[in-house]
Amino acid sequence: MNKNNMNRRDFLKAGGVSTAALALSTTGLFSFSESKALASPNKSKGIIGGYGPLVKDPGGILDLPRGFQYRIISEEGDSLSDGRPIPEKFDGMAAFPGSNNSTILVRNHELEGNTKYPVIGKNPYRKEHTGGTTTLVVGSDRKIQKEYVSSSGTICNAMGHVVDV
Repeated sequence: MNKNNMNRRDFLKAGGVSTAALALSTTGLFSFSESKALASPNKSKGIIGGYGPLVKDPGGILDLPRGFQYRIISEEGDSLSDGRPIPEKFDGMAAFPGSNNSTILVRNHELEGNTKYPVIGKNPYRKEHTGGTTTLVVGSDRKIQKEYVSSSGTICNAMGHVVDV
């Protein structure tokens, strides 16, 4: 890209990266430090905070504080709603409220080059890139209602952070 000849796509891309970097440098770091403080055990008496010590997961997947639980709802290589394989390398995720008490999860896949399970979409941003995002609609029963490719043909998507646009 010639610095004196910038097209609309390059301008928007540069603006998006700058916005994401600014968001990460302010709210992202604040959120990280706040969540880390809340999740760490509190050794002082009389101070409220933290969720307590982690309980060892017998399955060896994810240790959580007492009273917390997890459920694996989707794994790479399994099938999306349309039968294609779920792409690999989940890099980050954001959750949004959906209709009928559902949750919409947008999952990031930052892939480059030859990959086992690329993100294959109908209209890729760039055909030579194998990354993108998948979207899951999860019901209040924590079961998947729908799972599909929502963007494809990318490498790096929002640097692992939710960006308001």
